[in-house]
Amino acid sequence: MFLQLKAEIDAIKSIKNNIEKIEEIYLKADTCLDDNEYLQLTNFVKSKIQSEALKAWEDNGCKGIIIMATGCGKSRIPILYMQNNSLKYPVLVVPTEKLRDNNWKEEYEKTESIIEYQKLERHCYASISKIESKFYDFVILDEVHNITELNSQFIENNITAKIMMLTATLPSNGDKIAILEKYGFKIDYEITISEAIRLKMVSPYELILVECNLNNTDRTIQSGNKKNPFKITEAEHYRYLNSKIEKLEPRAILNKPEFNNTGYGFSDDNVRKNRGLTDTERKTLNNLILKRTNFIYNLNSKTNCANTILKILRLENKEKRILIFCGTIDQSEKLCEYRFNSKTTDEDLIAFMKNDIQMLSCVNAINEGINIPSVDIGLIVQLNNNEKNLIQRIGRIIRYKQRHIGKIIIIYCKNTEDEKWMKNTVSKLNVTTVREVSHSRLLLGLDKL
Repeated sequence: MFLQLKAEIDAIKSIKNNIEKIEEIYLKADTCLDDNEYLQLTNFVKSKIQSEALKAWEDNGCKGIIIMATGCGKSRIPILYMQNNSLKYPVLVVPTEKLRDNNWKEEYEKTESIIEYQKLERHCYASISKIESKFYDFVILDEVHNITELNSQFIENNITAKIMMLTATLPSNGDKIAILEKYGFKIDYEITISEAIRLKMVSPYELILVECNLNNTDRTIQSGNKKNPFKITEAEHYRYLNSKIEKLEPRAILNKPEFNNTGYGFSDDNVRKNRGLTDTERKTLNNLILKRTNFIYNLNSKTNCANTILKILRLENKEKRILIFCGTIDQSEKLCEYRFNSKTTDEDLIAFMKNDIQMLSCVNAINEGINIPSVDIGLIVQLNNNEKNLIQRIGRIIRYKQRHIGKIIIIYCKNTEDEKWMKNTVSKLNVTTVREVSHSRLLLGLDKL
């Protein structure tokens, strides 16, 4: 029966345009295939999608964008191209050194393509603006949402025969879209998260939104000055910052906020291009907004809520593997013994990937590119206003396993900018299973995770 179902899939000309037929075949497979055969079938669908994406890119002139949900194996597409073509000067561009030196090497090793990997000239986006007057017959721009006006000069300063851009999330930033349009790059092929779930390339997931509140009782926030120091509550400090911002904001025309990779403040090309303010007022407003963001990212009330959630999860799901996305390194240290961030080594990350430990906390280091198998639950203690980061984090949790349903838990602070960020990013997800609970009701056992 396995061979028959595989033949039915193979006969379908376009997987993307016939998802309903694939779902019908999976329904048959549910009743007659064992787990190993079922996994083979899903892997066959994935390989067909990868080949389909490659053909679409080739048919459109070998210069375009392939968008695929995290976990669909989009890195296999350029590898497949390199296996089938004799290339002399291929180059790979990625956001981080870890992706450059480890993750992509592992992908080539999995497909026994280490010779092709050794041919690659490898760079990070931060350095490619310095490269000029070179010829490349194949350019791989991984995580192309990292493109900027500066690093895109690489395209102008060099001769590039064929360019494949890969991403799970096309940039929403207008400046980045303008860069792609400037060079004529269009989307050649796209598989969304919802399509990937239907095709069983990734697992379905449920979203749980956990409401918490600013602490209005404990005076823990330092205020005043050297002569008259005193402490106030989280709620009082937030109201103070908000009132200062609200005095200046009505006089400013504000761009859409875009957070940088560290999660603090706005990206360089979008640091509040305000009008109607003096230079001093503009700097003051920017500084206040950054202070408010920093304050939200370090809220003890959110850390306490996360601790409550983790205790419940560990009691109910002792064998479940949990990845915790924190706002700051300090918060990461408070929530978990095992950590991976800019100040740690890879030791805990490797242990987590090997299933030696069941829980790992991080800040932004795992947002892009790192393949972590068999994660059951993602606890997002802090998100920002950029849906790209949320989608990348969800991708860590929904790697395909048969009968697996990922659990994504997002903590947000009610009546703050944090709630606005949550509503904005979640509204852009195509997800139907959403539950809302509160920290206070969790503590009383009235809500369940």
